[in-house]
Amino acid sequence: MDSAKVLITFAILSCYIAAVEGCGRTLRCYRCNSLDSPATCGERNFNADAHKGDIISGNDFFMSCTHGYTETDKGALYYYRSTSTRHLDDGLVGRRWACNEDLCNESTGMFIASNFLFCYLMSVIALIMVV
Repeated sequence: MDSAKVLITFAILSCYIAAVEGCGRTLRCYRCNSLDSPATCGERNFNADAHKGDIISGNDFFMSCTHGYTETDKGALYYYRSTSTRHLDDGLVGRRWACNEDLCNESTGMFIASNFLFCYLMSVIALIMVV
């Protein structure tokens, strides 16, 4: 078997394993907001130790961790960390970030799910070798 076929087989198996791993997962996310915890749950001043008791988890396949800005009913802007029961791709969605790895909504940066990034890169490399 030549190296291109081996690489394609490896990429397909890796993607399959990543998909199966995601099916039975329990995702944990931080849940807090800067209205209730302005000193520990802002965009730039998150303190994970202060919110160890604010971790929520679920095993819904479509669950994503989120963080971003939203408004109160009176129009006051605040920062929050929570979950969405609708699967969102990693990255910016409107005025919020979504991510799909354990406790990934701690940071304010852009997230990329490592399993899917790996699958994507392996597929690109395999295509380059075949062509």
